[in-house]
Amino acid sequence: MKKLPPLWLFAVKTLRHDRVKSLAAILGVVFACLLTLVQTGMYLGYMQNASSVIDHSTADLWVMRQGTENFDTAQPMSEKVAYQVASISGVSEVEKVILGATYWKTPTGGVEGPQVIGLEPQAHLLRPWNVVEGSAAVLSQDRSILVDRFDMKKLGVTGVGHRAELWEQRAVVRGLTEGVRSFITAPVVFASFKDAQRFCQIPVDQVVYLLIRLIPGASAQEIKKAIAQSVPDVDVHTRKEFSKRTRGYWSRTTGVGVALFTSAFLGVLVGLGVISLTLYMSISDHLKEYGTLKAIGVANRQVTLLVGVQSLLLGGVGGVLGWLGAFLMTHWIVSTGVNVVLPLGTSLVIVGVLLVLCFLSSFLAVQKVFKIEPVLVFEK
Repeated sequence: MKKLPPLWLFAVKTLRHDRVKSLAAILGVVFACLLTLVQTGMYLGYMQNASSVIDHSTADLWVMRQGTENFDTAQPMSEKVAYQVASISGVSEVEKVILGATYWKTPTGGVEGPQVIGLEPQAHLLRPWNVVEGSAAVLSQDRSILVDRFDMKKLGVTGVGHRAELWEQRAVVRGLTEGVRSFITAPVVFASFKDAQRFCQIPVDQVVYLLIRLIPGASAQEIKKAIAQSVPDVDVHTRKEFSKRTRGYWSRTTGVGVALFTSAFLGVLVGLGVISLTLYMSISDHLKEYGTLKAIGVANRQVTLLVGVQSLLLGGVGGVLGWLGAFLMTHWIVSTGVNVVLPLGTSLVIVGVLLVLCFLSSFLAVQKVFKIEPVLVFEK
């Protein structure tokens, strides 16, 4: 087994000698890494919730009332639009979707406000997903609904077969989903198109969204232009465009991105500050040793590398522990019902950036070494 190079060996021994200070620096990095990873995961989770229905559809285009900024706040439009869109060359299928809020009366007499998504019986451009009990096919039965397993307690649902009341309309829970969330935190209820109109008090000649599948080879942008020219007072977006538009709206208007990333940034500053202070104090406590290195001809560049290695060792240990802590914490947060999305690639990039910043922070501490005179070694 090869021995460590002298400078690396000196770096390791210095950190081992100052164990308390090194531990403090590692804890600072752990805090910075943990906070950054968890906050990033929560932000990505919120954004996934915001556009989850759009992302789970297979439609090429979404048509909605003009001025719709995001998925959750769309207003009904005339059902005649569906026939106008269907008549446009290049359109293969058109499916109608209802989205609305309702009043859910709980067994204890309370009221909840779930979000109802109404789908046509034979729809396939958008179907309920993650169905863990029952199936999407039960929506073809009159007054049948699907609710999410996590929202059962909130809605007072005892299980499949539970009888509920939505805006004074009777309904029966015929199935359960898992992990279906909305950005506005309202429970998501799937129903048939007709039932959703009843539950949300939407007139029978109204529709909220139109999902479009194009014929093979048709240009989505050209069809968008054709719809805009022939159908008044509507907006048309591709699935990706509408998903991005919805995420951007909630990120801007709620400030969730600014809030989460500001706290993460402050956490990073704390971690880097602790590392810089630890290295500076370590250098101050070992001035003669650094003076000896300079006296035997070690250049400032090599000393800078030495302190950089120390920062990478502290950052590496803290980064690994922080990543493990974030992994455990995100699993706990998810169990409380909050969606946290932290892909491995994203977490590795964040840890890598923290390591680079730790290395750069060492340049603040190493300035004191540059001012050391070798004659210091001979002073008592």
